[in-house]
Amino acid sequence: MLELWKKAWRVGVAPLLSNVALVELEVALEYDDPRLIQGKVCLPAWTPNAEGEEVTEVCAIGLCALAEGKKTVGQVSAFFGDLCRKAGEAIGETSGIRHFLSWFDETPRDEVRRELLAEVVREQKRRKDGSP
Repeated sequence: MLELWKKAWRVGVAPLLSNVALVELEVALEYDDPRLIQGKVCLPAWTPNAEGEEVTEVCAIGLCALAEGKKTVGQVSAFFGDLCRKAGEAIGETSGIRHFLSWFDETPRDEVRRELLAEVVREQKRRKDGSP
């Protein structure tokens, strides 16, 4: 049986990411990019006063936002929220992305890097092969 985080990734998250975002995420995971953090969407964290500040660290989805040219706390947070909403719709469960987010935040970094990297490469191969 497919782990819930993988289902959330494969059905909800990965299809929403651009090829550019997948490449950026692949590189970040492979080389242990210090900007990649767990437990928060981005740093500085979102507050009304920080909305225009440039982010310095991001989660996996936040890293994809950076790949799409989003640079500020407000832009990254909006990208994150929009992707979460769309992923929930794709999964068929409003908060279905929580399975991916909880796994990403609560799993040891080395394991996250290894397993998510495999999923990113799988998605890239799927797109290249034209698989559903």
